[in-house]
Amino acid sequence: MINLRKCENMIPTKKVTIYDVAETTGLSIATISRVLNNKGGYSEKTKTRVLDACNKLGFVPNNTAINLASKKTKTIGLSLTTNDYYDNIEDTYTLRFLKGAISSAARYGYDILIESHIASDDSQKQLKLPQKYDGAVFPHLSNSNIQYVEFLLKSGFPTVYAGSLLPDDPKHHNIYAGYKEYKRTVLDMLLESGHKNIIVLENYSYSLGNTNVPLLQEVIKAFIYDNNLPYTACQLVLYDITMPNHLTKQLSNILSSPNRPDAIYAPSTASANMVYTIINKMGYHIPKDISVIGTVHSPNDGESFLPPLSTVFIDAYEMGKDAAKLIIHYIEENDEHPIQKIAYEIKQRESIQNRNE
Repeated sequence: MINLRKCENMIPTKKVTIYDVAETTGLSIATISRVLNNKGGYSEKTKTRVLDACNKLGFVPNNTAINLASKKTKTIGLSLTTNDYYDNIEDTYTLRFLKGAISSAARYGYDILIESHIASDDSQKQLKLPQKYDGAVFPHLSNSNIQYVEFLLKSGFPTVYAGSLLPDDPKHHNIYAGYKEYKRTVLDMLLESGHKNIIVLENYSYSLGNTNVPLLQEVIKAFIYDNNLPYTACQLVLYDITMPNHLTKQLSNILSSPNRPDAIYAPSTASANMVYTIINKMGYHIPKDISVIGTVHSPNDGESFLPPLSTVFIDAYEMGKDAAKLIIHYIEENDEHPIQKIAYEIKQRESIQNRNE
């Protein structure tokens, strides 16, 4: 425990409160509370500032008063959208993100409160600051929550979201893996291995939207332009995750066309599994006829595929872990600033064939 004997021995001429310590140090009540309760999550420099101010002012800590003054719930709200509910059914992203967030939150003495934010006229009209938690984390951005995220950011409420930086977020409240960067890396890799007709799949629906679609369109356009390719060399195909069998129909149409692709890039483990199923059902072979690669969020995803799936691995556990660290940084205004860019890893397995050989 922190030695506060000097504070206890001093008799102040007037009653000194935690607000006086906050005014003297220029730190938040929450940060001072963490130092005095030895909770961690602050630098030695911050600790020294608080204790020096305590000794100078003759402040005697009272834990009950400190907790009341800080008005903190010690809770982080993790807001799920419709995207996350579909993801829970078909993929590992949301579950691993949640596990990572819980891990970091527990380390700093915070709880996680899971809330849903589904798009509706009422939810968009009645934008209010949360009362049940100190900061909000959004694993996905979509039509159902982006207006609310922007509202929280403008209000100064501690907010962190996963995905590319929003236009009106100069302070970078996002955790990201370089979406445009890894998409372009995959396209360049496929081109170098002799693929001339690449299909890039991405989920989209009018009700949910997908903030990544415009970014992906930019990537494909630049890829075609930089390599002086015909537009047919790389095409974006959207499918609606809210419509049963829509991806199946899209894939069947693609593989039935005269201009059959020689490579398909799937955005998730579930969509890659569907790609395998349809390719095999239509009598084609992976990778002899069509190479396949997918984005995954668990380290072993793709290994059980036949043949094993080549993947872009982005660890959703690390994303959730760092998202929780970042939101606590904003809540407590501490000196620790977590890493915001999550590394991705290309894992080449037997699902891609070099067509130059």
